[in-house]
Amino acid sequence: MFSQLTLKKIPANPLQICQMIGERARAGLNAVKNIPLADWFNNDQIYIFHHLPKCAGTSVNHALANWFWVLKEHPHVNGTNGTIRHRRNLAALRNCHCLSGHFDVDGKYLHQLHPEVLQSSRFKLFTFVRNPLQTKISLFYHEKRYQIDGGATLKEHLMGRTNYLSHRFPCTEDNYQEVLNRYFFIGITEYAQQSLDKLARLLKRPPVQLPLLNRSKRDHEVETLTADSLEQFREENRLDYLIYEYCLERFSGGS
Repeated sequence: MFSQLTLKKIPANPLQICQMIGERARAGLNAVKNIPLADWFNNDQIYIFHHLPKCAGTSVNHALANWFWVLKEHPHVNGTNGTIRHRRNLAALRNCHCLSGHFDVDGKYLHQLHPEVLQSSRFKLFTFVRNPLQTKISLFYHEKRYQIDGGATLKEHLMGRTNYLSHRFPCTEDNYQEVLNRYFFIGITEYAQQSLDKLARLLKRPPVQLPLLNRSKRDHEVETLTADSLEQFREENRLDYLIYEYCLERFSGGS
């Protein structure tokens, strides 16, 4: 059964639905064309996309479908006994696949679902990160759109759930560089197309245009943020800025 949130994400316009189906089908045909024959049989390089919320992950997933058979992971953790259902069997994956998931809350972190990913070099982990302030602003409007914001103002939202990005990995000030170094590639949302082009070269895949999907519409409230509140946000989200700046340094340095 579809959840209310899932239903709200389905386009209401029949033309939009047809366009979405057509784009997905076209991407699937491109994947068949672009995947080397050996990748359908070999399993020595399994790619895993860590989809961080509000960091252009929906658009990246769409682009990846031109290069891989993308498999989404939506595990369910039993709140009573902690058992996990709908977990992908990584042993069944081949190089043609790309596993994609949020892996961003306790019980569903990558090290809990698939610890072998962090222990074997055959798994190639990658993600995209975004400026912490823009991430939280986008998250605010996303939650407001789907009525899961609890009625908070933008300022209240920004001052809550501090270091949001760090909890998605998760990491601390002591180990954030070690955690990020597990990723063979980290794209930057502010340089999304450039990041995707760089990833294409690393994967030896043809370049594709990154679509702009799942964008949250903003209103005048974002213009009411003062310099003091923005400074407070930066101070209270020190770890997220350390993460972002380290990712920028890696991206600029070519790693």
